[in-house]
Amino acid sequence: MNRTVSSAILVAVLALSAVTHGQEPTPTPETDLSAREELTGDWGGARTRAREKGFDLEFSITQFYQGVAVARSYYDSDFVVGDTVYPIKGNAQPGYPQISLVSDLSAHFGDWRFGATSTSYLRQPFTYENDIRVPTFWQVNTYAAYRFGADSAVPGLELRLDVSNLFNRHNIGTATIAGSSFSGDYQTLQRSAPRQLMFSTSMAF
Repeated sequence: MNRTVSSAILVAVLALSAVTHGQEPTPTPETDLSAREELTGDWGGARTRAREKGFDLEFSITQFYQGVAVARSYYDSDFVVGDTVYPIKGNAQPGYPQISLVSDLSAHFGDWRFGATSTSYLRQPFTYENDIRVPTFWQVNTYAAYRFGADSAVPGLELRLDVSNLFNRHNIGTATIAGSSFSGDYQTLQRSAPRQLMFSTSMAF
């Protein structure tokens, strides 16, 4: 009796294998990315149930980029004035950062928009002899904005708050504005602005 049952099960398994062999499984909306309404899926039905109860959460990153700039401006000879030789051959041009980094991120959250920009200036020579460099500049600026929708009392109205120098860093804003010395002179440095807040409004027609 046991042998008969085992043989029947084996035959059924072999028949099922023969039928499905060589066939690709049919993708479902949860497994096929191109068919999904949401990239991360329905979270086991949680999103659908929340939407049916009148709750819908929308969050999307709209932009992110990282920029890197490298300056390669070097002097190919020394500077000679009369009998005086200033050894600047091979030195970088003062007043320009040799490396600049800019990162930008912006996102939407329903009717809200948020954004942040980080800017860094590295290895910025202050003198022709490159014996002094401007301290590293790093500043983060952010903003938050809200736009009233079409069903509001003021459709198209946007309220925006910008914050510059978010961390209130004591940066050197500009250097060599009155020219550069050959060595050791800080007289043409200017401090950048401290943290500032600006509120603005706009209307889209």
